[in-house]
Amino acid sequence: MRPIAVIGAIATLAFALFVVSKLTEPAKALSNIAPPTVEPPKDDAKPADEVTPKEPEKDSHDVTFQQNPFDLKAPGPYPKAVLVQERFEFGSMRLGTTQTHPFLVKNEGQAPLKLEKGPLQCKCTMPALKEREIPPGGQAEIMLEWKPLQIQAGFEKEATIWTNDPANSRLGLQIFGDVVSDDFWEPADLFNVNQIEQGETKSVTGFIGSRARDDLKIEKVDQLNNSVKVEYKPADEATLKDKNAKVGYVFTITIPPGEDIALVRETVTVTVNSATNTQIIWQIAGSRVGPISVVGNGWYADKQLIQLGHFRAAEGVEKKFSLFLRDRVDQDLAITDLKVDGPIKITLEKDPKWMGKANDRYIMSVKFVRGGPIGVRNPEHALPVTITTNHPRIPRMDFNVAYDAD
Repeated sequence: MRPIAVIGAIATLAFALFVVSKLTEPAKALSNIAPPTVEPPKDDAKPADEVTPKEPEKDSHDVTFQQNPFDLKAPGPYPKAVLVQERFEFGSMRLGTTQTHPFLVKNEGQAPLKLEKGPLQCKCTMPALKEREIPPGGQAEIMLEWKPLQIQAGFEKEATIWTNDPANSRLGLQIFGDVVSDDFWEPADLFNVNQIEQGETKSVTGFIGSRARDDLKIEKVDQLNNSVKVEYKPADEATLKDKNAKVGYVFTITIPPGEDIALVRETVTVTVNSATNTQIIWQIAGSRVGPISVVGNGWYADKQLIQLGHFRAAEGVEKKFSLFLRDRVDQDLAITDLKVDGPIKITLEKDPKWMGKANDRYIMSVKFVRGGPIGVRNPEHALPVTITTNHPRIPRMDFNVAYDAD
């Protein structure tokens, strides 16, 4: 065999072996690949076919807008919003109950009238608008609901409805009336006993009753200072008829005699078995007067108050008042003791020029001392002052001083 033929046969055989090796290599490689690892499911994993339920979405229409959400500058044609009744007066309603009233809105324009809820005042609620768009010539009702939380004469609230009417973009739905309790009482809050003379006993009467029920009971009576006598008894038939009540109680409050010239103040709280108003609070206010009277600018007898006004604390201030004494004694009136927790100085001097036959005149000086501390004592939190005198009928005199010192 020729050498060239031998070499060609060897080359052909080598090529064939190379091809065979390449064809068998993938299968061998695949046989060496490890199977994929499957991880066990985690505790919080969910099956593929389980869907987490969504929370129910809020009604997108039940939205309150603080400002008008409509484009009021859009070109016409325009709607025309007409609120048939702007104000509903419901008369009176019992505390703890709920009332509703429909307000009628008409569209007298040439384009659809759109509505949205606006701000609501407290104690008023309004369901979502059933109709948010009124066609031209159409109408819709808006139901307003309210539930007062306290007794109130002149209960007045308003709810706002926004519209896309440029000429009437806000509709105000108003309600007005009185909120009453199952029970009623007289007086409403204050017994004004006015002036009481020294040694005088004074009594006032009140009434607690009900026109709606017959099981009203007085559970207890409390006082703030225990300074008065409180008595009550069931009302007789004539009183119940006069008060138009099914049941009631007549109260008698007695202010005992006293010698101190001072304010008369007491708070009486009556607890009843009512589901709507369990406590009735009465204030008793007046003043006890004696053989002395004070006159001057800044003196308020009904409050037993001296008002010094506004001034510079560094400079101080002084006001003088006329003090008239009707019951003369052998010695001149004099202050024997002064109790005051503040920068107040009080002096008393007899007027030698006074020629009155029925009384004597004294000049009482009330001074905020110069350089006293800066502070404000308004009439509601005035500085209490107690004066003790040498007069047998004026053993003590109480009053208050108000000022604004800066």
